[in-house]
Amino acid sequence: MSVTLSDLKTRIKDLVDGDSADQVTDVELVRYINEAIKECEAQIHLLNEDYYKKDAYLSISSGTSEYSLPSDIYAQKIRRIMFDSSSSSVTSSNRYEVMSIKDEEVPFVETGDLYRYRLIFNSSDAKVIKLYPTPNFTDSAVVKISYIKNAAQLSSDSDVLDIPEFEQFIIDFARYRVLQKEVGNPMIQTVGADLDRTREIMVATLQESVPDGNNEVELNTDMYSDYYDLTCGNFVD
Repeated sequence: MSVTLSDLKTRIKDLVDGDSADQVTDVELVRYINEAIKECEAQIHLLNEDYYKKDAYLSISSGTSEYSLPSDIYAQKIRRIMFDSSSSSVTSSNRYEVMSIKDEEVPFVETGDLYRYRLIFNSSDAKVIKLYPTPNFTDSAVVKISYIKNAAQLSSDSDVLDIPEFEQFIIDFARYRVLQKEVGNPMIQTVGADLDRTREIMVATLQESVPDGNNEVELNTDMYSDYYDLTCGNFVD
């Protein structure tokens, strides 16, 4: 089940007392949630960035050599570009990895060579993928890029959290930030302990899901339910 920004805001407000909820604005709450997402993102990129690996096709046009990077790519992190014309009617059947090309190799590329690529700044100072040689076909399902994406920041109530496994960490992070606004709030130590525990669980979950050779362990968040009562927001003994 998807988790929206509206769901997160409701749960956070339900888990702090009424006075604390009244003192935080909607804008502040959204900022706290996005701060938590950024921390999750940093841990993911540090411990298991394949969590955010995504595939997309480049829409190739004959005579065009430069193509925009995916709008949600993280730091131009391209994992692989594949050429696969096995199901295409516009080119002869072929399948291979499109490798990067060195500057000194560019002048020697000839029409008919296997495609290569490099990242360049175009005339508008935007980073793009440039293919060598210039494609002589048009197709939107031949060249596939695998890349690392950004974590989605949330702004509209209907926006969906794309790291639902770590929903509880985001809630605890925002709860703690809300209570920080009130000097001397007696709940801040308890909520701080909750946050420390869910952060530890998040890190452990990511470490356990790192691929090991050809065996990739899926994210397992069962430990959250072992330590955390998701209904009332308190750890169980």
